[in-house]
Amino acid sequence: MEEFSLPEDITALSDDELDALLEGAVKAFDAKAGSSTVTTDDLAKLRELATAVDSIRTEKAERIAAAEQA
Repeated sequence: MEEFSLPEDITALSDDELDALLEGAVKAFDAKAGSSTVTTDDLAKLRELATAVDSIRTEKAERIAAAEQA
């Protein structure tokens, strides 16, 4: 599986790109979390992925709120 990486500026992504990024982050998290052995490096990566998922979901929620307000 290709290593997941978060772009510097998720606000510049289209809605479709943001959806794909969220899907990739969740899949990467699930793959790491489902491992039978978890190293300290894995724990750090899991934290990073969890933060990425939160950031992406926040961005999506902000976009939805802005669209509803418009």
